[in-house]
Amino acid sequence: MKITSVFLITGFLGSGKTTFLTQAIRFYNGKKKIGVIQNEFAPANLDGKELIRTVDQKFDLLEINNGSAFCVCLLSDFLSSLEQFITQYQPDILFIEASGLSDPIAIGEILTSEKLKDKVLFSGSVCIVDALNFKKISRMQKRVEHQIRIADKMILNKTDLIEQTEELINTLKKYNPFAKIYSTSFCNVPLNDILAPVTDTEGMKVLKTEMMPKSSGRPDIQSAVLRTTRAFDKEYLKSFLDAAAKITIRIKGYIFTKSTEVYAVQSSFGTYELKPIHSDQQQTELIAMGYDINAKLLSDLYKKYT
Repeated sequence: MKITSVFLITGFLGSGKTTFLTQAIRFYNGKKKIGVIQNEFAPANLDGKELIRTVDQKFDLLEINNGSAFCVCLLSDFLSSLEQFITQYQPDILFIEASGLSDPIAIGEILTSEKLKDKVLFSGSVCIVDALNFKKISRMQKRVEHQIRIADKMILNKTDLIEQTEELINTLKKYNPFAKIYSTSFCNVPLNDILAPVTDTEGMKVLKTEMMPKSSGRPDIQSAVLRTTRAFDKEYLKSFLDAAAKITIRIKGYIFTKSTEVYAVQSSFGTYELKPIHSDQQQTELIAMGYDINAKLLSDLYKKYT
């Protein structure tokens, strides 16, 4: 069965998402079959028309307007539309450009749904940050914070329009200490690096012999999401992460503790890092990938140590 590699593109309004997407499509021209999903709150999507006008390479486009695709009220419709799109066009690479007003924290749950889990593999999240206007969007701070926290990589765009970036970079690191940050203008970034799938590492080769079930065919790599308000006792954090790292390829997210502190966690191939972050979020949200991993297994392990 063909598996589609999915990249999530986030960023606030006007940050440069479409500019980046244009470059990404051109980068894969002739190499991969490309699919694009654009989500916009407005009833008409001007970005989609602009993308078609400026990119002469072939790609398949699905537009979802009038709200956030990640909103609970639209989730069922989005799942059906996404499944139909993937079945019809069978892209190798799928870019989901989230609305600048959306909260994309639910992307992991969407991709691990029964309809999609055997058809897609989450390959990473790229957040475009508007260096010029970042401080002006405080009213949307929660949604912007989620976009930053879920990112595997951040593009700090429009840096040519500000005098210095050190303070802003430090702010971004407070929300997400693990994501690599690229400072640039017009989203000119090394696409080979930016678009490298988060699972495409040397460690995968090792785990294919040590961890993968002894069976033929495609490795059963799955994703699972844990979202809970159940606070964690810091005393058991290390024990939980030691155990989780042994049954997963990768873990990313943050853990809310009983002392009201929030920690960002990142685990890859048996090792993990844990760092305190700036957030008043009062719940734990983790995305895990592994062979035969599932939501119940991850949840049961979490409960064991809380």
